[in-house]
Amino acid sequence: ELTTMAGRRLREAVLAEVGDALGLDVTVAIAGLTNSYSSYVTTFEEYQIQRYEGASTIYGPHTLSAYLGLYRQLTRALVDGTPAPDGDG
Repeated sequence: ELTTMAGRRLREAVLAEVGDALGLDVTVAIAGLTNSYSSYVTTFEEYQIQRYEGASTIYGPHTLSAYLGLYRQLTRALVDGTPAPDGDG
């Protein structure tokens, strides 16, 4: 579950990839996971404060950074029409 600010940063990252590649005006909608749960995803700053969401982040302070990198890769693959990384490394 993304916090509001984490969701904004994710949306901006995806928009930047699409905009850089295609120059299109698109809308990016962030939706929660289905049939899975990965706890809270917070910004690094939210994690440091350790309020409820930051303290409930399973994977640590850099979870959002990892998500951003993966979503950038997936967005590039979609834009380029290439296969997405297989996740093996």
